Amino acid sequence: MPSPLFKKRAKRAKVDSRHPSFTYTSHSKRQKAETRAVHAVEGSTLKCLVGSKNPAKVKAVAAAIKEAFPKLSIDIEGISILSGVPDQPFGDRETLLGARNRVCNLAAQHPECDLLVAIEGGVRWDDDAQLECFAWVVIKSGPEGAESKARSASFVLPKEVADLVRDGMELGDADDEFFKRVNSGQGSGTVGRLTHGLIDRSQYYSHAVTLALVPLMNARFYPGHLDLMPDKST
Repeated sequence: MPSPLFKKRAKRAKVDSRHPSFTYTSHSKRQKAETRAVHAVEGSTLKCLVGSKNPAKVKAVAAAIKEAFPKLSIDIEGISILSGVPDQPFGDRETLLGARNRVCNLAAQHPECDLLVAIEGGVRWDDDAQLECFAWVVIKSGPEGAESKARSASFVLPKEVADLVRDGMELGDADDEFFKRVNSGQGSGTVGRLTHGLIDRSQYYSHAVTLALVPLMNARFYPGHLDLMPDKST
């Protein structure tokens, strides 16, 4: 059953009894008649699923959403879900695919949810033959809604860590071995160690999540997305 937040071909504003806090309105004439925005008002509660139980990822999503939409009540939960790509994705294409697969799998298994989010960390060899780390964020406005995405900033890994990854080790494991740590991927991450705590893994992901939320912060410019900005007309 699709999310109750999504109603096709809405011709006039109305309130869904299942979600009385949400008012449905049409998009402007320049947009397709089939698309419409969902205006959230203060007191609304959305169900958001993150395609991972990794606390750094769930924390990043929660921080970004709550900062972008402080007046909304967001129920955020992390769920383990398949990415369909190797544990250590290489390159932008494979990394983005992993995030998209997670979101698609979430949508198929949890059609009642309003917001689906996935973060996939990846690595790639740059033009100087150095291994850099980055992540892709994909957000979907419910099972039938539009997709938005954003890429994080990137940083170069130490040669010793890059060598371990090149030999087949996942970045988190390579980090643990080189820096003599345990389960760093669930904590500050490689970025936290290399920035001496200035940016931990959650903060690193959070900015990318915020950028992926841009269409939901400006839904009148992005057809098919939830409009999570409070409806000032109510």
